Amino acid sequence: MGGAGGGSSNRRGTVAVGAWPLVGRDGEPGVLRRPLDDGAAGGVIRGELGVGKSRLAAAFRDALEAEGWTSSLHVASQARQAVPFSAFTALLDDTGDVRNSLQRLLDGAARLDSGSAPVLLHVEDGQWLDDESLAFVQQVAESTSATVLLTVRSGHPDAGRVLTLARALGLARLEVQPLSRAEVSELLASLVPGMSRTESHRLWELTAGNPLYLHELVTRSLEQGRTK
Repeated sequence: MGGAGGGSSNRRGTVAVGAWPLVGRDGEPGVLRRPLDDGAAGGVIRGELGVGKSRLAAAFRDALEAEGWTSSLHVASQARQAVPFSAFTALLDDTGDVRNSLQRLLDGAARLDSGSAPVLLHVEDGQWLDDESLAFVQQVAESTSATVLLTVRSGHPDAGRVLTLARALGLARLEVQPLSRAEVSELLASLVPGMSRTESHRLWELTAGNPLYLHELVTRSLEQGRTK
């Protein structure tokens, strides 16, 4: 899905999916921001693989940073799921000699929370967080002034743990949907000048509006010198 900025493309190539312009997402940041203004502990963004969860979360984080917020980004992964607190190792750095990893993480979070600027703890791919890390996220949300933002993949077997935590914490929830036919046409018109409506509709049918799949197909087609 689209990113901030972007730029035009032509039949010889296209820009990376992370640099595609945001299309069809104008109102979604407000779904998260309004609850924050009302005192919510944060938000969770849910969606299928490739639908644009991370891009939307990054845009939301960038907007907060532009307002003076401090952010701390952490990415969970399947490969490290069995390692406690693996997504939060950066918070373990330079925390001094304390008794255990959980206390070190809490000390790190407290230090992030000690400044005058509001803090966002942004966690990508929450479905891969181990139980200890989920407990840490809960502790941060409940005992510090930091705001929590999580992304989670819809339909993943471990997504339920994250959504249960989100409900317990009262996090705002945003379900990211694939792009509509009209939104795909708008996006492709900005990236591939001269593309016909028939071509863009065909691409929407092939990708079901999934921005990642759309990017892969458009890139491959342009590399071959034609749009399928």
